[in-house]
Amino acid sequence: MKHYDAKVCYASKEYAFEETEYEKKLSSLIYLILTGGQTLLELSDHPFDLSQLPSSFSSFRKKMEKNLTIPSTLQSPPNINTTKVKNSTIPTLKELGFIDTPKDKRSVVIPQGGETEVKDRLQ
Repeated sequence: MKHYDAKVCYASKEYAFEETEYEKKLSSLIYLILTGGQTLLELSDHPFDLSQLPSSFSSFRKKMEKNLTIPSTLQSPPNINTTKVKNSTIPTLKELGFIDTPKDKRSVVIPQGGETEVKDRLQ
């Protein structure tokens, strides 16, 4: 932050223990403005209070699977206006100069991403 002479930092609000610890450290160094909106569910949809957030993902997942009520879906809009984009490919993280993220030793399950993985899991 000093390198850019920043006075304010905007970041997404996090809720897990490690991330909130980083927020505390960062807020002691610079004026920090946190915004929400990146979660799959609204906080009010969770079947438990945040103060009862499990410390591991497995416990969280089990608690969610057992107690979560899925809210009804919204109706699809009749159309969505977008700009026309020619077919293109999205560069990989490696092509953008990033290295693979090391696996966390605490991980029990290595999640796979992407539309196909989600559809397979929902079957």
